[in-house]
Amino acid sequence: MKKPAVGQTDKLRELTEHPELRAVVEHYHAVKPKEREPYGASLEAFIPKAAALSPDWRDIWEAAVRDGRIVRALAKHFVARIRARSDLDEFERFEAKTAEADFVSSFDEVAESPSASAAFRMTFAFHELMRIAKLDPDEMAEIARQLRKDIAAHAGSQPKTERTGCYRF
Repeated sequence: MKKPAVGQTDKLRELTEHPELRAVVEHYHAVKPKEREPYGASLEAFIPKAAALSPDWRDIWEAAVRDGRIVRALAKHFVARIRARSDLDEFERFEAKTAEADFVSSFDEVAESPSASAAFRMTFAFHELMRIAKLDPDEMAEIARQLRKDIAAHAGSQPKTERTGCYRF
């Protein structure tokens, strides 16, 4: 992950906190995934408002996805949701604190010098936070579906590098 360019976080915050855009997104998420209108209908309401507010909104959003600001924001949402729960026992609170600390440390490590092990630890901690936050099963399925869609969309964007001196089994 790359560090965000100066001012890019402010532009993303301006987009995500704008009252009209926030209303469209909240309207979409207010309904359970099974009962939602098609995603395209919400986008038809979102795109003109976002384009009027900021013509380069797609670039801002894609940069936020690439440098990890979206993942970090989701993790913060999970932590806030966990802290708001009163039904957790001591062990679950300990697991949540451990997962939060693991996520923060591995996120910083991935941001500074990407490695597969740090990315794995970050992903595992993210999933632990999501599990402890106890999202609605429909919400978890929607997040998993979106993740698979995003991975598939970017799967062919980078050519495979040839390794030298490596044995194939």
